[in-house]
Order: sequence, then C-alpha cells, then structure tokens
Amino acid sequence: MNKKQDGLPENLLEGDRQSGAKDSLKKSSVTSIDESSEEGEPPEKTILISFVDNFMGLKKNSGVVNQSVAPEIQIEKFSSKYFLVSTRPYIQTSRTTHKVLEVVKPQHKLTKEDFQTQNFRASIIKNLRIDRIPILQIKNIQPEQQLEGNKDFKVTTVQDLNSDRITHKVTHFAESKSGSQNQKGYIYLEEKDPVFIWGGGSPHGSDRPKFIVHLDHGNVPSLQFLQVLLRDTYKEIEGGEPGAQSVEFVANEPRIPTVQKNIVTLDLTDGDWNPSIRNNKPVIERNGIDIVPKLREVASNLYTGQLGYFILNVPKKWEHPIRRKDFFAQLVERLSSSKITTGKGKTETFVDKVKSSPILLVDTYFSNENDFFRKVSKYFSLTASKKFSSIGQIEAVKEKILKKNDWKRIALTKRHENESYEHYFWKALIVEGLARKLWLENEEGFTDFEDFLKKKVIRDGIIKTEVAINGGIIPDIEIDTSEKLVIDGLNSFVEIENNGHLLNIPAFVEFETGISEGAYNFRKIRNTLEKYLDKGLPHETYIYIVVPSRLLFRGKKRANMIIQLVNSWKELNEGYNVEIFTPVIGSGTCSKLVPAKKFINSIYEDNKE
Repeated sequence: MNKKQDGLPENLLEGDRQSGAKDSLKKSSVTSIDESSEEGEPPEKTILISFVDNFMGLKKNSGVVNQSVAPEIQIEKFSSKYFLVSTRPYIQTSRTTHKVLEVVKPQHKLTKEDFQTQNFRASIIKNLRIDRIPILQIKNIQPEQQLEGNKDFKVTTVQDLNSDRITHKVTHFAESKSGSQNQKGYIYLEEKDPVFIWGGGSPHGSDRPKFIVHLDHGNVPSLQFLQVLLRDTYKEIEGGEPGAQSVEFVANEPRIPTVQKNIVTLDLTDGDWNPSIRNNKPVIERNGIDIVPKLREVASNLYTGQLGYFILNVPKKWEHPIRRKDFFAQLVERLSSSKITTGKGKTETFVDKVKSSPILLVDTYFSNENDFFRKVSKYFSLTASKKFSSIGQIEAVKEKILKKNDWKRIALTKRHENESYEHYFWKALIVEGLARKLWLENEEGFTDFEDFLKKKVIRDGIIKTEVAINGGIIPDIEIDTSEKLVIDGLNSFVEIENNGHLLNIPAFVEFETGISEGAYNFRKIRNTLEKYLDKGLPHETYIYIVVPSRLLFRGKKRANMIIQLVNSWKELNEGYNVEIFTPVIGSGTCSKLVPAKKFINSIYEDNKE
C-alpha cells in the first residue's frame, strides 16, 4: 500500500541526490506497517514503498511570510499559441480625475482674414474632460454614376503642361523666406536684360559710382561688352567719354586709380589667384595676401561722388557647390560690409541691404559664342551675323559705316549749330539710306545712284535737313511726299502700320541720341514732339522719332518707357501720326527703320537668338 508523506509534493524533480531525506522517509514507512500488524491484522504480502529521488531544496532565510498572496487573475490554458483579442467598434474612455478650474473663452472672434493667413496660434488646454460618444449610425454610400469599363487611362504629367513664357527677368536678388532657392535663397525679382543678369540693382539709372562683380564664363567676351555698355551708359547720364583704367600691381600691392569719371577694371581671371572660404568668409589670395580687404576699402569709398565704375572680373568657375558654395553671394556681403541674409525676426532682405550699396553682381545668359555675337550685334544696330570674333571688331565695323567720309552724305545734309558728332553722323546715314530706297524705286531711267542724287533728290529738294518750315520749326529731316516715287521709297524704308505713308502728307524724321538725357528719363523726346504743336501743319502729319538701338538695351521696362513717352503724347494730341523707330545698318548704310516695339520684342523674346 502506497502512502504519501505529509508535506511532500508529488512532482518533485528527479536527479536531486540527497540521501538524508531518503533515509528518513524510508524509516517512517516501515514503522507504520509494523504497528498495524501488532493489532492482529494480517500483513500484506507486498509492501510498496515510495521513494522520492529528488526534491527542490530551499534555503532558509530570515524572512517571515506575513500573508499569503494569490494571483489577481486565473490563468487559463489555451490550446493555441495565438491569442484572440476582441476589440470594440468605438473608443471607450473613462472620465479623468482632473477638474475644470475655469472656463477659457477666445480673446477675439476670428475673421475671414484670419483664415487666409498661413500661421495660427493655438491655445493649449491643460484639463480636458472626455465623455463617451455614442456609436454613430453607419450608412453605405454608392456612387452616383457607374464608371465605364475602360482599362486604359491617360494621365497628364508635368511634362505635358503648357505654360506661357514670362519675358520679364531680374536685375537684382532677394532672399527667399523658404530658403529653397540656390545661392542662399536669392531669387531674381525684376525685368530682363538682353545680355546680362544683374544682381543688386542696375547701373543704367544711377548717377552714383558702382562696384561691379562680373562673372566671366571664359568662352564669350562679356567683359569687353560690359565695358562698352558702361561707357555708353556714362555718356547717356553725364555726357562725354569716361576714362579707361586698369589696376596694376607693384610689389604684390594693387594700385587702384580713381573710380569717379573712369571705368577701372581689375581682372582676376589671369594670374595665380586662389579663392576659398575661410571662417565663413570669402578669400581671394595670391602669394599669401588676401585682396578682399583692399576691395572692401574701394567699395566703401563709392557711396558718394561722381559717376564711375569699378569692374572686378572673376572666373565663374570659382563658384563650387561643395568647396565654395555661395561664394559670390558671400563676396558681395563682405564687400558691402553688411550681413545680407535674414534671420528669425528680421525683415531686411538682400534687396533692402544691397540697394543702398554700390555693389552689383552681373552674369551673362550666354555660353555660346555665336549666340552671344548675334545678340550683341543688334546693340550696335548691325544685322545679326556669325562672322564677328570680338567686341572691338563689331564696334569698328559700326564706326566705319557711321563715320564714313562720303561726299553724298555731306551734300545731302546740313549741320545744325551745337549739333554733336554722333547726331550728325546718324542723320547723314539715315538720309543716305532713304535716298537709296528712292533710287531703287525710281522709274525715270536713273541707273547710277550718284547721278540720281544730283539730278533728282538734291535739285528737287526731296530731302532737306535743318531747314525751317511753318512757324519756325527746324526738323532734323524733312521729306517732300508730293511724288509717288517718294511714297514708295518711304514705305520701303520705314515700316509703319496700316497702308504706310500717304501721298501729300508731310513726313519728318527726328533722331535722338539720348546723350546727357538718361538722368532726365529722356525728356528731350517729349520736347522734340512739342515743337510741332500749333504750327499750322496739315492733319495727320507723320513724325518719325528714331533712337539708337543701344537705348533699348537698358532693360525691357526702361525700353517700354521710351515708347510710352511717344504714345502718351500721341493720345493727348490727335491729328499726328507719331511712331518711334530704331535704325538698322546693312550693306554699308542704313537699310531701314524698324519699329522700336518690334525691335524690343526681338531682343527680349528669349535668352538666345
């Protein structure tokens, strides 16, 4: 018979070898059997003794069990190792113990303008009470229309998007608030220039000295054209020619001439100049000497004084996306001695900082030499050509044609008192070009141009210059339109709208150089038109205002302003056919007069021809 010992568990682990425990248990079992036999009960034939080989030994410690601990939850046996957790169709929240101390009301009522702003300030609620929300009724929604069973769908991508080209470009930079633009967030703001991209302003409307940082691409002569552009701008504002100077180095120290009344050039594309950014500042050094502090000294002296230009010519390749990121933008900052970038809580932008500074940054659209020369040739009023190889060559061709010594021009024209050389040369060139158009239209047997001039144009007085007419008016050029020959030639020479020039209606040509007039916004153009008022001229008199094409290269906004000067006068004074033109040089003379509006569209249409 098996008997269990009190206090011993049945599932003791095997393998625990403690002999003392086994002996005690064995002895207790034998004694109980002997005692039962003394009472007269027959002994068992088979005695079963339970042996416990192993049991868990526990070390006694000094701790006292104060109370029994029962598990908080009954553990159930699962047949699977995965558990199924039931969820509720809605969130059940219990009420928090926090109490509402006070009721917070909005400080003001929101308006429509408040919702249109991008940033909102939100009040934080410290104590929130959440009540149970009953389950909402769920409804099935069906589409109002059944989709067709087409399997193929056409999706319009960005590449298929058509957008109109924006012709306006910028002449200075500003910083983007989002900072997503290149060059520290600078973006272009203003109008387009036909050749250059101006940053920080424009040199054309200011009579103050300017420090210009020119980015040289190396494959187009943009520096030479910039020098010509600034020379002509100086003449338009101040009159006369500026001096041309270069910076020389003596013992590695730059000797900088006076900037006022001069165009001073420092070319850093030649020599062992090394750019770098050190301590977050741009450095340009040679032989261990940084030239930027000297350049800052030059810039600091250009806030006042007479007009002049200092050109710093630097390789565009100095800008590097990793080693010298934003190099030129930082160079402008250092030269202007002001931090241009904006920070949190600041309202000043790049334009706010730089517009009061004489520092300008200029780049060019062109990296292709042929495209560059086709556009630049129009600046000199020449027809576009790929044959030019330098700015000096283009200008030499233009000057040779303009100032050609020819008896025909002298015989056809008179020089007005105090008339400038440039004005006279252009007037003579236009007269010769018009006379050639008349000769090509003649049907009177004149096969020689010189013979036609002597026996027809000069003898009959078809074209006159600087001769007083009704009321003392002295036009630059007067054209007698009483013959069909003249009308045909004039309509071939001057591109005008509608049916062209009409018979027996007077036609006058006025040429404006723009010299010494840029600072007055070309007021001289209006003065020229006003001299024709109330002089008893026939109705619908034609007045052709002609300006050199260089005046239209000063930005599209400025070019359109010149056209508006003429159009506004025309609107106020009915009875005059007034248009503005620019001359085109071809075949050794002035081949035609092109409407200024058409010419502006051609040079500002895109960056390339």
